Amino acid sequence: MPASRAHEAIRELTAIGDELKKLPPSKAVWDMQLFAPRDDSRLPVNRNASNLAEYFVTKSNQPLLSAVQDWALRTRAGMGSSDLRPGLTQQRRFQFLVLIGGGLVWCALGYRFFPNAIMLPAGSHDNHGPLICRWG
Repeated sequence: MPASRAHEAIRELTAIGDELKKLPPSKAVWDMQLFAPRDDSRLPVNRNASNLAEYFVTKSNQPLLSAVQDWALRTRAGMGSSDLRPGLTQQRRFQFLVLIGGGLVWCALGYRFFPNAIMLPAGSHDNHGPLICRWG
C-alpha cells in the first residue's frame, strides 16, 4: 500500500472496527457455506474477547485489527514497510535460490552420470523423447 493511501485505509479500518465491536464472538463466520460454529481451540483467537474486534489475534496475541491499524499508521508516517510481511520476501528469495541451485545440481549430476538419458512417461516402451540434459 502506498503511504499516500494510508489515511484512507486507517479510516476504513476504524469503520470496520466500530462495526465489529457491536458483534459478540459467537457471531464469527468461519465458512460462508456452513454458518455453524467452529471449534476454535487450535486457532489464534482471544477466547476472552467481548466482541469480534478483539476476537481475531496475531501470533503475538495482539488484536488483528489493531495490528493492521498500527501497520497503516507506521506506513503513513514513513516508518514502516508497505508489506505486512517484510520477512516473507527475503524468505522467498532464499527459497527461490535454493530451488534454482538444487535444479542446477540435479542437471549437473544427471549430465555427469546419464549423458544420453531421455525423459519418458512411466511404463512407456518408446525409445525417443526429450533429452534430460544435453550440453554440447
